[in-house]
Amino acid sequence: MARKSPVPILLRGRVVQPDGTSPDRYLLIRDGVIESISRRRPPGTSGMACLETGFQDWIFPGLLDLHSHAAYNLLPIWDGPGFPYDNRFVWRDEDDYKLHIRRMMDYLHTPDPGHGAGSEAEDAARQRAHQRALATFAELQAIAGGTTTLQESHSLEKEAGLLENVLCRGTADAGDLGFDPAGRVLSVVDFFKPDENGEPEVVSYVDREDPNLPPYVPLEIYRRDRDAGSLLGTLVHLAEGRSGFASEAGVDRYSRAEFEAFKSHPAVADAAAVRRSPLAIIHGCGIDTDDPEHLAFLREREISVIWSPVSNLLLYGETLDVEKLVRAGINVALGSDWSPSGSKHVWEEAKFARFFFEAIGSLVSDVQLFQMVTANAARCLRAERLGRLEEGCLADLFILRSPLETDSPLEVFFKTTDRNVRAVLVGGLPVYGAHDLLRPFEEGPAGLTLQPLPELEGSAVEGKVVHLPAGLTNEDGEPLELDRDITHLEKLMKEAPDPLPRTKRSNLLASSDTPYRERIQRLRGYAVDYGWRIQRWRKARR
Repeated sequence: MARKSPVPILLRGRVVQPDGTSPDRYLLIRDGVIESISRRRPPGTSGMACLETGFQDWIFPGLLDLHSHAAYNLLPIWDGPGFPYDNRFVWRDEDDYKLHIRRMMDYLHTPDPGHGAGSEAEDAARQRAHQRALATFAELQAIAGGTTTLQESHSLEKEAGLLENVLCRGTADAGDLGFDPAGRVLSVVDFFKPDENGEPEVVSYVDREDPNLPPYVPLEIYRRDRDAGSLLGTLVHLAEGRSGFASEAGVDRYSRAEFEAFKSHPAVADAAAVRRSPLAIIHGCGIDTDDPEHLAFLREREISVIWSPVSNLLLYGETLDVEKLVRAGINVALGSDWSPSGSKHVWEEAKFARFFFEAIGSLVSDVQLFQMVTANAARCLRAERLGRLEEGCLADLFILRSPLETDSPLEVFFKTTDRNVRAVLVGGLPVYGAHDLLRPFEEGPAGLTLQPLPELEGSAVEGKVVHLPAGLTNEDGEPLELDRDITHLEKLMKEAPDPLPRTKRSNLLASSDTPYRERIQRLRGYAVDYGWRIQRWRKARR
């Protein structure tokens, strides 16, 4: 859903650049775009309201999360009983996963069972409204962490999009990303799956509503649309499993075979054709970072890798040796994955990645990590108008107020929490933030409607408000009200019918989600041990 402020906006403050510098500048935003960045107040703006940030405030570019299944964000973090798993197909076939996640998702994404049956049109309208409420919650979790662009939310089972974006930009809408609206970004869960012998075979999906249609084969759709020039980019889950990085068990055999199957497939044989339509591999744990052929394959085709260390460690106990990819010149971005086994949002993922790099003694810098959620992520799609605050870029940004006494914006970025977010703007439109800062947009020409976040979210959301797009309604045709509708979603989870688990939903903010924070803290302890193992493994190989 394209978003932009109905009136020009002028901001002044320390504007964080891709290299980590932060000059004091004026940003003039008009029609959703940064029109100018200047040392002095732009001419012709004397009557325009100016949002001047405080001494402890920093203006960061909006973050991009190109690996996210946001529709799952209601679900709490999941400890799979079979940990560590070999690859994604093992836990996806486990009964505990099917009950706690797959069937729970089917339940949450059906029309509210509390309503009586209506006409077909009424039921369809009710379902659309229910999906909007789910999307609002899912995106608020991302927005609260400075995310302004999300990958299209896909089901792990049906190779279909689940939710339409209502707050963030989404990869399902090319025009919303600053591209030609006629093009599209392809998000794919599986190019391959194991056959009966455990070898990779190309996936094909039969249309369940019309089985007479030819099968949908994602790899062939990718090649067809890429060669036709209509594909703006592709984000594909590939080779997800044990990486073999400092592992006695070694790399997962299937994950390595899946990457090799992709590497040798005719669809990617023409390096120039692959380069024309950017391609990013999500996970890629089967990549052999010690194999020059693997690295050359990625580099020659300008294939990016989207890394999710939290999800990798929670599911497989290992992750990819990303430092070698960075040294080899491969573009690397970060993705949060999903709430059952990932970070609350991609900013949290960046902070964990920094901790992990310190644990293994890596030389990857804070600047490089910051770019993995901004400029590098935009590079995955060659979305040149995202991920940076420059003239002509889309006006996506968030403002952090730091409790730290520091002149380093990256120290602020890595050491503060989503509690410290002062505002998030998408296309110059304030969509979330502190009420005292956004109150001027509630009055005057902008006339935005701001709703407080529910008190049940805890002290971290005190004083925080959100602006929801006009026209969003719940199942009863009433305008969305966060307090009422989030309470309703929570009730659905607590009263789930047997044999579904009756559970508490995930909280919106990382800083107010105690089970999430406790699990990530335990993972940090594991990462320290894993880091020592990696350092000893590296010394033994010298």
